[in-house]
Order: sequence, then C-alpha cells, then structure tokens
Amino acid sequence: PILIVVIDPGKKNILAYHIYVVYPDFSFSLIEEAFLNQESYFQGMPFAQQSGDFELNRRAANQQYVDAIEDLKSVRKKTANLQQFAEYMRMAMKHFRVLSRESARYDRKTLKLRCYQERQATLDKIAREICSGRHAVEQFAHNAEAEVPSEVSFAFFGRCSIRHNAGHPPCPTKKFIRAFARIVPTIAIDEFRTSSRCCYCHAKLQSVHG
Repeated sequence: PILIVVIDPGKKNILAYHIYVVYPDFSFSLIEEAFLNQESYFQGMPFAQQSGDFELNRRAANQQYVDAIEDLKSVRKKTANLQQFAEYMRMAMKHFRVLSRESARYDRKTLKLRCYQERQATLDKIAREICSGRHAVEQFAHNAEAEVPSEVSFAFFGRCSIRHNAGHPPCPTKKFIRAFARIVPTIAIDEFRTSSRCCYCHAKLQSVHG
C-alpha cells in the first residue's frame, strides 16, 4: 500500500487535506482529514504581519506616495486595450520619481526579503509536516495491524483561482504546489467548474435555499 494526500486550497481556511492509504487493488481508506487555518499559517511569519503596518506608516509619512497610488488605481495595467495601457504608462511616468524612491528604500527591501525567506520556510515546514510523521497514520497501522508506510508517496493538489476576499487572504496555490513538489511527486488537479457542475452528468448545479 501507499499513502496519498489530497489537498484543497481555500479562502477561509488556507487549505484542507485528506490522507488516504491506497492498496494494490486500488481500494482505499481515509486515515486523516484536517485543515490549516490562517492563524496557524501566519504564526511562523512575524515579518509578514509587520509588512502591513510598515505600509500604513509609510503612507502616513508620504502624501505624494498616497496620491500616486490613488492615481494608479484609476487606470488599468493588465489590459489588451492599447489606449488603456498607454494611459497607465502616462500615469506611471508622472509618479515615477515618487514610486522609485519608495521602492528603493533599504528598510522596504530588507522587510521584503525577510518576508520571502520566512514564507518559503513556512511552506516547506507545512509540506513536511503533512507528508511525514503523522500520528494518525501510526494509529491507523496499529489498529489495522497492517504495514502502512509512514510517508506520503504522492500529493494531489487542487489547482484553482482563489481571489482575495475581505479579511481572508488567498491561499498561495502555486507556492504550495512547489513546496510539496520539493518533497513528493505532486499532481496539480484542475478544479475548473467542479463547484458549478455535477461530476456525474455535468449539468449545472442549482442553489437550494432553505
């Protein structure tokens, strides 16, 4: 038998995961299901928590920077319309000196580097803890009196586009996939229409109220 983990990213919880044991005849049993909430995810990233306060403080100290951000919000950068992109470029050039000065600040670059380093360490730690040394796996093997591997052999990661929601930062899907792939073979599963279509007949699902 082998162990596999199925991971579903989300908004309210960073991700949910299910660990299964799969036997040679392709039958399987659920061993553990759990989720990673935002508090646990950000617990190991103190610099990421400081970055929000840093941004507020530098906006409070530099009104020109605030004006530049507000002006850039009025135009679109990611667009296929040449005229809209030209308007963005004109606005960016107008505030180039202010934005470049803020971007080149040493304390900003230092904080950005620290955030990157601790995020990478946190993602790798989460992937290792999910894929190996699970107490639930040891307990399952003891109760079933069967040989069950202690480490996950494959990870199946639901790949979907999760947008930012108020109070709930999105799950870093691509970064998590890379973190798991550094440990075990990881297969990204496309979740397109899986929440809006029936998995059997592919008909569109209808909301049921009450």
